[in-house]
Amino acid sequence: MGIAMDPGRVQTSLSVIGKTYRSILDASHQLVLPEALSMVRATKERYDWAKRNASRGIVPEPWGYTIFDSRPLKFRPSPVLGGIRPVVDVYCDVRWADDDIPAKQEIKVRLWTEHNDTIFDADRDSEAILERLCEPGRTHPGRVVSRYHFDKADPTQSKGPRYHVQYGGIPRGYELCWHPSAVDVPRLQHQPAELFLTCQMIAANFFWEKYLEIREKAEWRGELLLYQDLLLENYYRECLDAVTNHESLLDTLWTS
Repeated sequence: MGIAMDPGRVQTSLSVIGKTYRSILDASHQLVLPEALSMVRATKERYDWAKRNASRGIVPEPWGYTIFDSRPLKFRPSPVLGGIRPVVDVYCDVRWADDDIPAKQEIKVRLWTEHNDTIFDADRDSEAILERLCEPGRTHPGRVVSRYHFDKADPTQSKGPRYHVQYGGIPRGYELCWHPSAVDVPRLQHQPAELFLTCQMIAANFFWEKYLEIREKAEWRGELLLYQDLLLENYYRECLDAVTNHESLLDTLWTS
């Protein structure tokens, strides 16, 4: 076991996200990240209280933060697809217990578009979709055209690699995402993640020129090295051991 994560460390990480990714984040991050930051300390206090009272049958709930889909961490329009200018946002639930690897990892990344060439397909979409897109009171401009779910598997609920990514996931109704919610396979093996590493992935994919600047910042590199050490070192050592010992990598990473 490495050095366990603590609230101060996670709060610092959230602050660094707001500072180093500021040039590509929507202004709403100034509300979203402080809410997550305050949640860290409150949930850790409840977690510690529950552990002290475990003899009374109280089960500690992992501590951490939630960013809700109703107020996601939103990025500015991306130039990566030219005139389409998609918008990426993230909502998540990341929790720790007594280890540095998150006990719970649920991260959803959504790609929104308002561009006429992508928001509606007359050959595939129903008229009901068009009506909802044109509703005068619609509070979500655009439509989700792609969404990804980075998860830590619960072996009592589903089978798959412990850490995996799914295309689709369970969309919210207002997203008007065409992906059917009943289709949640395959689960593709993926490294452990949390919000900082997720933002790195988004920055590199959707804001390459800005990412080249971001990754030169000393504060950003410090957070990167921290999470690579705490989350990725043991994971990739396990992968290497399986390959070196001529074992099935997929079976090694699969939930038991």
